[in-house]
Amino acid sequence: MLEAMVQASAWLVRVSEDFQHSVIVLRQARNVSYGNFVAPGDTITVETEAIKLEPQFSSFKTQCLMGGANVVRARLDLEHYNLSDRRPHWAEQDERLLDHFRRQFKLLSGLEAMAAQSAGCKAEANQ
Repeated sequence: MLEAMVQASAWLVRVSEDFQHSVIVLRQARNVSYGNFVAPGDTITVETEAIKLEPQFSSFKTQCLMGGANVVRARLDLEHYNLSDRRPHWAEQDERLLDHFRRQFKLLSGLEAMAAQSAGCKAEANQ
């Protein structure tokens, strides 16, 4: 569940920055609070809210829900950078990774899916 929250937050960084960084890693998980048990085969919904988006660091308030009940919450700090920032001769690897993430995002339905999900959440809140 923690990995799912990290991945959702990393995708938010990628999209917000227009895929500027090839590497996004968990720097710190704070205030991790587990609620209900999640069994194999159960479906969870991951929600992440950006608290701070800076060029090299970001912070998120995240949670996983199952049937509306909270199963885990955490504050996550991520670090983002390019391989070439540390080893200039790895610039080609950065491009390969960024191309991979762009293609993967399209497979996940991209911005249209995010907009539809956001609109669905707003509609549910208004009812």
